[in-house]
Amino acid sequence: MQDLAPQPRHDFFTRLLHWLIAVLLVAVFALGLWLASLGLFDSRQAGVGLWHKSLGVLVGVLMLLRLFWRWRQPALPAIGSRLEQRLARLVQGGLYVLVLLAACSGYLLATGSGRALEWFGVLHVPALFALGSGTLDLVRQVHEAAAWLLVALTVLHVLAVFKHQLLDRDPLLQRMSGKK
Repeated sequence: MQDLAPQPRHDFFTRLLHWLIAVLLVAVFALGLWLASLGLFDSRQAGVGLWHKSLGVLVGVLMLLRLFWRWRQPALPAIGSRLEQRLARLVQGGLYVLVLLAACSGYLLATGSGRALEWFGVLHVPALFALGSGTLDLVRQVHEAAAWLLVALTVLHVLAVFKHQLLDRDPLLQRMSGKK
């Protein structure tokens, strides 16, 4: 348990990226579920798909920016036991990897037919190559698995925050919030 002295916090840009990516991931996942529930000839499919893909690309770019920014920032002092610290690093690393895996596999799904990905109807992200139907099926499975594993690790992450905040009385949320 930590004392009540002011705790170190992440800088504003780190906090902004964390919460922006978190909100966007919820939106992308919800849009993905909605898209999967639509019939093949549903008139909403194109619009929902455009938003799902566009926000997914944005999340991927923001995650790369976050990784670069994190690499340039000093780490905050660790909280919890050595085991908790190791688990936190594993979960955080898993979250980073799964976000990037979901974004990359989503890009491959969107461009696997050889067509560019339309980003918010403004920019066309070119296809690198066309994929065969068997490869596209595999990429779809990877994309879906990454999304569901991301949900599972996010739930674990949130539960760990609650555990630290409520049970251990560590002021962990202060690190990622605007409150001192």
